Amino acid sequence: MTHEEELAPIRGVAYMDGRFVPLAEAAIPVVDRGFVRSDVTYDALHAWKGRIFRLDDHIARFEASMRGLRMQLPHSGADIAAILKECVRRSGFRDAFIMVICSRGVPPPGTRDPRLCRNRLYAWAQPFMNIAEPRQQAEGFRMILARTQRIPSESLDQRIKNFHWLDLTWGCSRPMSATPPSRSCPPPTAPSPRARASTSSS
Repeated sequence: MTHEEELAPIRGVAYMDGRFVPLAEAAIPVVDRGFVRSDVTYDALHAWKGRIFRLDDHIARFEASMRGLRMQLPHSGADIAAILKECVRRSGFRDAFIMVICSRGVPPPGTRDPRLCRNRLYAWAQPFMNIAEPRQQAEGFRMILARTQRIPSESLDQRIKNFHWLDLTWGCSRPMSATPPSRSCPPPTAPSPRARASTSSS
């Protein structure tokens, strides 16, 4: 598969540190500490029928996570909300998965001091996908409890959203090894009536 063929199915719009671009063209500097050290926080949202679910609550949690990691952006909560709405608007999707990220940024030459980095805002909107198939939504799941333990609260405040996911990925790898490879998410489907009933907008 060529690079172009791999990116061709990616649909959506991204906001990358000051500019809107097609999601397939979004990129970050490889020396960004968010990439090389997972020095980053995020929040994940969704839009349903053109409205973003609990937008204000997600923005508040995102800002709290930034404070917990001593990060700061030149954007107010209202600014960030407007950027997310614009990603959705430009994408044209009424049902969308939305990600917003604050990365530590690129360290100046000759230093590894994270305090000297300019924190960066990344965000995007892409088509919404249900993790569970309709049958699974109606009947439930069979679960496997992994032996792998997650990073303890003594090491990191668990209220801070983070991408320290290797423990989670490793915990998932064991049950996955017993099943053939498949897509991580099924094709987009409508949510169950119960899921729709529990969804509201802000």
